Amino acid sequence: MASVGKSEIVTGLDIGTTKVCALIAEIREDGEPVILGSGVSVSHGIRRGVVVDIETTARAIEDAVTKAATAANREVESVDGHPLLPQPS
Repeated sequence: MASVGKSEIVTGLDIGTTKVCALIAEIREDGEPVILGSGVSVSHGIRRGVVVDIETTARAIEDAVTKAATAANREVESVDGHPLLPQPS
C-alpha cells in the first residue's frame, strides 16, 4: 500500500489455465487505486492449474504485461523483482 503523501504504481497478475491477465494501477496518496491499464493473453502452457510448458507460459505473461503497459502508457521492467525480458549473458 502507498505511504501517505506518495503514490506508487503496482502491477497485478492472474495466471490461469485459459488466460493470463495483467493489471497496472496507481495507488493514490489517499490509498485509492486507479486502474491505468490492463492486458489479457491466451494461456497455453498451463493445464489444470499446473505449468506444463514454462516457455509458453512466460510468453503469455510477457504478452499480457506488454498489453497492460501499452494501455497504461508505462514501461514494466520486472514482475516481482524478476526481469520481464531475458537479460543478456
